Amino acid sequence: MLVSNFKNAELEEYCKRERIKLILSKNRWIGPKVKEALKQSSGDLIALLEDDDLFMPNKLSKVLSVFENDRKLGFYRHKMMIINEEGKPSKFGINNLNKIYLDKEKVKLSQAYLIMFRNREGYAAVSSMIMRKNILLHRIEYLNKIRIATDSFYIISSLLSKYNIYLDNEILGKYRFQKVSASSRLTNFNEFVNYYTEKYKYQCLDMLAIYNLTKGTDLERFLYYDYIFLKVLHKLFSSNNECNLSIRDVFRLLYNPYGEKSLMNFVLGVASFLPLSVKRIIQRRIFNDRMLLYKKLFE
Repeated sequence: MLVSNFKNAELEEYCKRERIKLILSKNRWIGPKVKEALKQSSGDLIALLEDDDLFMPNKLSKVLSVFENDRKLGFYRHKMMIINEEGKPSKFGINNLNKIYLDKEKVKLSQAYLIMFRNREGYAAVSSMIMRKNILLHRIEYLNKIRIATDSFYIISSLLSKYNIYLDNEILGKYRFQKVSASSRLTNFNEFVNYYTEKYKYQCLDMLAIYNLTKGTDLERFLYYDYIFLKVLHKLFSSNNECNLSIRDVFRLLYNPYGEKSLMNFVLGVASFLPLSVKRIIQRRIFNDRMLLYKKLFE
């Protein structure tokens, strides 16, 4: 099944030829588009693929086998090869981490979350995720509130479900790291700032909805921290305070439940209240760091 928000004759012909169901959506945001697709899907598993990524030829058969052999498994995530706009693989490989299986009967919810967080390298993007459809159906109405942060929504929904989680170290997809994409703008500094001002605002609003999912659970303090930090990032890039970051929020960053980067994130929180001329210096540093990462990966 393919969801698109524009008409394209070549795409429609391809879907017809390959017997792929095409949904032409009027929704702007990703969450409602996924909701549309879920309502028309007939299978038990949802394998997600964003428009700039690729599956390896053996991915779907491998995933099907894994789920068929484990009825308690609900969420599976594999590693991704990083490629650029032209499909050139990164010259740096992904660390060969061990396979991780999280059994909900043996691991506390907060421990499972921290394990996923600390082993996130190499598990890039939504295109590396497969899950049982009923995990998403259980919270399908929440998708109306998710604009762009679907990856966090999928992970939290799976953690809160009854099912187990498997992080595989096999590379079954290609993640396209581009200078210009739905998740990046590295063409010039001004475009970068404009793009991330908008992006962090919507991520902040999405994280509030996802945080509300976790209230009363062991995950609440982690998601509350994530929500505050996204408020910081938005205010750091924006000339206003649409996400309502307060000084009290900034001091809460010193009590980071992840146990890392507390002081640095607190400093960023303080900096977000400084004049725009000072924030521009920090924005420029972030832009330069991301450009250096791109060059390190591919040049």
